Amino acid sequence: MTDDICGYEGTGGDGPCQNPATDGDSCWIDAHGGHVDGHGRPSLLEEHEDDILAAAREGLTYEGIARVAGIGVSTLHDWRDEYGDFSEALERARSEAERELIQDVDAEFVLERSYGYVKTEKREVDMDADVDASHDVTADFVTYSPEDDGDE
Repeated sequence: MTDDICGYEGTGGDGPCQNPATDGDSCWIDAHGGHVDGHGRPSLLEEHEDDILAAAREGLTYEGIARVAGIGVSTLHDWRDEYGDFSEALERARSEAERELIQDVDAEFVLERSYGYVKTEKREVDMDADVDASHDVTADFVTYSPEDDGDE
């Protein structure tokens, strides 16, 4: 075996294995003395991780982050599932972007979208109507005109 390739002499008769030696002495194939976990083709994650995290800090969606790296969003999710450190770094980067975006956006909008907050107002209105105080009255339509709004 050389330093760069597995070199395993199998029974296939094709000569020694030419796969890269990923753990120092063999390739990722079990029968050659290696194992699949963490071995094999180098991940694009290593190549694009900095760009991915920078895109996440800018507030891009997962789809946008994947486009920056030139990968599918399913690959990005696979990497999140497979690499715990990467997943934590990605979520921290997205959290940073979220805090920045919230500071730039109307707080009521964020509360409404994220927490189901609904703004209610109570206003006093004048209504011209004959009302018999002994009965409950429900108004189906009330027109509100703010005072001194300049429309008159």
